[in-house]
Amino acid sequence: MGWTIQSQAADHDLSISRWLLQQSAGDLGDAETVRFEIENLGLNEESNFTVAFSLDGGNTFIEETYTSAVPVGAKRTHTFTAKANLSTDGATYVIIGKVSLVGDEDTSNDQIEVSVVNKMIGDDCDDPFIMDLARGVAFTDTRDITPFGDDYGYNSGWGAPNYLQDREVFYQFQTTAQTSYLDVVLNSNYPGSFSPKVAVHVINACPSVSFTTASSGYGIGNFDAEVKNAYLYYAQTYYVVVSKWETYNFTYDLKVTLYEQTDFKSFEFKDLTSSTTIDYDNHSIMVTVPYGTNLSTLTPVFETPAYADVWKDGAIQASGIEVIDFSSPVTFSVIQNIGAGLSQDWSITVQEDVANNIAQSDLDDITISPNPVTDILNIELSSIDNTTAKASIINCAGSLVQEFKLSSSENQINLSSYSPGLYFILIERNGKQIIKKFIKK
Repeated sequence: MGWTIQSQAADHDLSISRWLLQQSAGDLGDAETVRFEIENLGLNEESNFTVAFSLDGGNTFIEETYTSAVPVGAKRTHTFTAKANLSTDGATYVIIGKVSLVGDEDTSNDQIEVSVVNKMIGDDCDDPFIMDLARGVAFTDTRDITPFGDDYGYNSGWGAPNYLQDREVFYQFQTTAQTSYLDVVLNSNYPGSFSPKVAVHVINACPSVSFTTASSGYGIGNFDAEVKNAYLYYAQTYYVVVSKWETYNFTYDLKVTLYEQTDFKSFEFKDLTSSTTIDYDNHSIMVTVPYGTNLSTLTPVFETPAYADVWKDGAIQASGIEVIDFSSPVTFSVIQNIGAGLSQDWSITVQEDVANNIAQSDLDDITISPNPVTDILNIELSSIDNTTAKASIINCAGSLVQEFKLSSSENQINLSSYSPGLYFILIERNGKQIIKKFIKK
């Protein structure tokens, strides 16, 4: 004869059954919602019991009273009035939820423990930093992070998704041209005695799916990595991934620059300090050189994307070799020597830095008045031989407006036809320059 033993529900049994919010989210703050589900497993309706949560491993609890009725077999949600501070980037918080009912006959289900991760933006491919890259304009970023370990620093290459772990840093960007090139420079700093190496990678899809590596750059020394001319064939979404061998905290500076096939990356002159502005939309370059530079004997130094040659007047130009006359604008052509052989003409204009020269040559040998001036500008000279003195008026763009000789120590110039703005007057005598600036109203 056999016996069947049936378990009977307790008269009073409340359970805290589950956490009702995301367990992994980015950009969590210091006042996050705490919400748990409560279930009545007993044989009696329950109300006016205590619910609580803890953020310090159960040492202290924040308690609230649930006043509504929970029918037999029912589940109810409790959202705490109190908020949780989950604001530390990258931190994992252990949250303990608890229900306390006087007379509860089964306390084994009164408590639950969950882990909530505050993912930093960029922690994974689904929540990357967004880079809005403009041609030739560097995107820069500085981070202090602890990435989870791969062996990028010592691995000669990789091509399988499982090489990318959860805590690399991901940057996403979109290209619009059919073919583009990307330069990435990473400078990092690890304060300890051990020297784990860094790496950057450019990939064309999240590692959860099949992806292609456009380029990888591994440690240069211990702390730097570089990708030059990463070839981005299609107009689509790409990712730059920062990685480091082992789980050591480090600081890095990232610089990412996007170029098209027929762009100039840089343009300057050999043995000369200059300032360059590249207009990628209009394919023009303006280079400002020190005042007094001989523009007819300049040697250009430039860089272009991979597989591009620079031509002038039917001949290939080598960077840092050819001496060229830039007294007037010069046209260069950047031609891709692979594929369809795309070509783009660029206009190069060189100007002298008049404004900087004025700032350095502002002497007391000349007096001009009034300043600002409406019509007549008075020029008074001292200790200068007027018979050999020449005056030039230059506008703020560096263009010559008027040139004349000074006939006496007191001179008057009629400026009534001048447009309002900033001007410079330059007095030259035997190689000496005296410069003042004035405003025409």
